[in-house]
Amino acid sequence: MYTVAEGGEYQLNADELNEFYVDESCIDDSSKNKKATVDGARWAFIYNGFFPAVQKSNDNSLWGNLTGGTAPVNKWGLGTKYKTGSSIRFAPAGDHFYFGFKQRVEVFSFEPGSGFYFYIVPVTKSNILYAYFTESERIRRYGETIPYQIAFHGYNLEKGKDYSVKMYLLEKPTGAVLHETKDFEAHNVWEKIKVFDIPRTGGGDDFNVRMSGSFPIDIAWKKGENREKEFSLVVEVYRKDKNGQTLVKTKNFAAEPTMDLVQYDPTLLQLRDLDNKPSESSRFLVSSELMDQYLKRMEAQKANQLQFIGDIRYTHKEFDPCGYSTITVKSDDTELIIFDEDAADKVIDRTAQTFDIIAGDARKEISIKVGKLTTKGVLCNGLLLEAGQKHADQKNLFQVDKVQPALRLNGGVYITQPDISQKDDQDVQPDTAKGLSNDVSETQDWQLNRDYKFTGDDEAILMLRYVYNKTVLENLQSKVSTQNNSAINSLWVFNYFILNEQVSQSYFLPVSTCRYPNQLVKVRLFPDVEWEIAFMVTVGRGYSGKIRYERERMEGHHRGYDFKYLKDDLHVEATQTSNLGWSLKGKCVENGNEHTLGLENVKKTIDTAVYAFDMVHEGLQVLNPQGGVGQSAAVSKRVIEIDFAIDPPNLGFALGWKFGAASTKSIVPIYTGGLRADPLIGLTISVDLVPLIGKIPYVGAIVRAIISVIEYLSDSDIYITFEVAQAVKVNLSLSYNKIDGFRNKGQQKVEYEVAITIKAGCKSNDVIMIPTVTRGGVTETTEMEKWKVEGAASTTFTFTEEVGYNLNTGKQYKESSVVWNPASITITCYELLLSKVTYNPSYSNKMKLFDDKTLYKSGKIELNEK
Repeated sequence: MYTVAEGGEYQLNADELNEFYVDESCIDDSSKNKKATVDGARWAFIYNGFFPAVQKSNDNSLWGNLTGGTAPVNKWGLGTKYKTGSSIRFAPAGDHFYFGFKQRVEVFSFEPGSGFYFYIVPVTKSNILYAYFTESERIRRYGETIPYQIAFHGYNLEKGKDYSVKMYLLEKPTGAVLHETKDFEAHNVWEKIKVFDIPRTGGGDDFNVRMSGSFPIDIAWKKGENREKEFSLVVEVYRKDKNGQTLVKTKNFAAEPTMDLVQYDPTLLQLRDLDNKPSESSRFLVSSELMDQYLKRMEAQKANQLQFIGDIRYTHKEFDPCGYSTITVKSDDTELIIFDEDAADKVIDRTAQTFDIIAGDARKEISIKVGKLTTKGVLCNGLLLEAGQKHADQKNLFQVDKVQPALRLNGGVYITQPDISQKDDQDVQPDTAKGLSNDVSETQDWQLNRDYKFTGDDEAILMLRYVYNKTVLENLQSKVSTQNNSAINSLWVFNYFILNEQVSQSYFLPVSTCRYPNQLVKVRLFPDVEWEIAFMVTVGRGYSGKIRYERERMEGHHRGYDFKYLKDDLHVEATQTSNLGWSLKGKCVENGNEHTLGLENVKKTIDTAVYAFDMVHEGLQVLNPQGGVGQSAAVSKRVIEIDFAIDPPNLGFALGWKFGAASTKSIVPIYTGGLRADPLIGLTISVDLVPLIGKIPYVGAIVRAIISVIEYLSDSDIYITFEVAQAVKVNLSLSYNKIDGFRNKGQQKVEYEVAITIKAGCKSNDVIMIPTVTRGGVTETTEMEKWKVEGAASTTFTFTEEVGYNLNTGKQYKESSVVWNPASITITCYELLLSKVTYNPSYSNKMKLFDDKTLYKSGKIELNEK
């Protein structure tokens, strides 16, 4: 028992019977009949939040439902809603929304407000009351922002105890069967679990704690599935203690939903059903919108918002004290000044230019900073702001909420009026007919401290990521199944095979002061995707007979382009057939994740290459008829022998492409790569030079070297051939982008290589007959020389032309050179091994004739740029 003080506040526990009474000690001594006053005391109560309203409106419905009053009381519309007697009992029960509300109790003899009053707050066991999503029955779309409210009772009123809350968002129906924290954590769709403390008191007349907020419906929750989805909350309450925290209460609203679409009814001090049908307020619905539809809608939504707000272009400096001088946008090592009121070239407003960056799934920070900001302590008229708002408030400088567009004519010309506070100053006017724009952050699916934050007074940081469409043929898939087809969707990188502006994603942030309102900072994100492809065409083997064929591998060519991803994958094995085949190796890399594609040794006829090969072969066969039929054209012309060799097509092509920065700092597709033809239908002809030996000193030196080795031999014929390789090896390197073309900072280079070979030697006149085949009892034999000696001197000439970019002068240059590559001679003696019917090298000696010699080098010649 205790004495109640006037205006005092008392908590009434639902588990207890609470009685308030008056006795004669409570009555003023001036009363002539204290007992009658006690017995005739009148009691009334009202929700304290309604008390100001009832004082003005006399609304009887706002008073608590007490009975027993006989004579109506006119003041404040009380009527007969009062109880008469010396006491009143409260046993809090019923709907839980009654608990925690502060009630005003009036005790009087004639009319309320003339006697005594105090406050009661009914309380019950601490509990999680409800979860509530606004318009929970309306089907939402990805990218929308949805408001929510969570209500708690009692935790804030427990003395000496502090509580915190963890909140998870789960997809139904999966979430409905979960009970453990580890399962909630595993299935939570938010990037981070929401954690907050329960404050010590409620607000004002409501001692319950209501935590309100909102969040964007993230497209990542779609997970490639083409179906309508439901999401619900799980709330955990933890008691803090010295050793950490202890879980005291869990409510999974997927399993225990808050039912009914409701609204607070002040006459009942509880909720009432709005639609008179079962509804679930603690979950929300999201449509089955396809991913590509979502991306297109978001881009259209942002474009419409940009057009609605409008970007005011300034051509001269303004002088309002509330302003800034520059807007600088920066990310990593890229920086762009898009507004400078003191620009040297007098073009102060470049906000039409977008700030382009490459981004992936990981968020990338973009700084938007204003220079020489003066919004505090100066005159601010709140131009294009709502009444009472000033630009000193950061949300009105970097406008992430609603924006007031300026009034403009149909042609886009803005209407201005003189600013009476500034001489010779003209201010744009608000377009009140259009009203405010939609919320900038909601339009772009932004959340504070997730997608943007503020640093100091003068800087906003955007934290943006590229949203990839990780589905393929989604519309067709949706007609077959609502589930994610991971096999088909694994090919999603091909959505970005063609890199152009259409795959970019745009964002914007309005920056405003009185001096320069509604300046739009526009940002474009391009996907972090890089492709590398290497292609090779080759013939597996050459023709038999007199054709000798050696093939250089193309892997070295491919690796010469400094590929990051294909360097270990280009060991292309060609099938040993006479068919022309092709091999393809490729990789796509997004966010550092590799996707490999490949088609190995697919047989494919390329008619033009095969035709050229066949024509050369057939033409040269005339010089060396097979099977001894007819006489060789070479023999008839007293030439001992003509050797020829044909190298089939052996082509290598390498190409890589990704987004990169051009000279204007715009992001454009960058292509790098090149072609190697080794050879382009190679043809080598060897001619016996013995009749000409005295006229060719270079050949004579070779012959003398050979003779020094074999001078002890006899009965030998010397042969000397001179070979000119008509096969030309070509290497082409390129770098290209659409803004700078080939005139960019990459290097363009073409390289031709022409080879010559001089061969000399001799072979024994001693012939050994080797049995080769038995036909009809007759053994056929083949003649083979007992020994032979060969020497070969080879060299090549390389012609190079390079076009590059001089970073120091900012101009392109051209440089040409001719190099005679090193020459060497190798002399080898061979002896016939009868046991194996092969020639065995019995002696070999290699001698270097000279190192490489630069015959011509032009130096860097700057090109005249047009």
